[in-house]
Amino acid sequence: MKPIYETSLAVAAETFDLLVGNLRLLGLHRAKQVIFVADGADWIWGRIIGKPVHEVGIHPERLFVALDYYHATKALSEVLKECKNLSDKAREELRRELSRLLLEPGGAARVLERLPPLARGRRARPINRCVRY
Repeated sequence: MKPIYETSLAVAAETFDLLVGNLRLLGLHRAKQVIFVADGADWIWGRIIGKPVHEVGIHPERLFVALDYYHATKALSEVLKECKNLSDKAREELRRELSRLLLEPGGAARVLERLPPLARGRRARPINRCVRY
């Protein structure tokens, strides 16, 4: 099946109502797996895991969620800006390395393992926020 892209300028609740309608129309309750790719904001994941799963009848074991690459690399860049102990060159090399690692199977987990050791002092809060994101 080809991907379906839907956009809306409506408020979040209306957008997710539209999503639920489309998922029902597609019969996603019969799908072997459903993959949602989105921004990592809590308000998005809470709505995806809640309403569509329950109202459409998607079995939770068939549901997979993923942070999109753009937002993941943006978050990495923000975190690395906090690492003032690294030179600009070292920071850029680490950003490129981690960004490439995200594209490998199991890479996201390996990137997440690399971030906590950087979370020291003042940069601990923003780096830990990124890890949760």
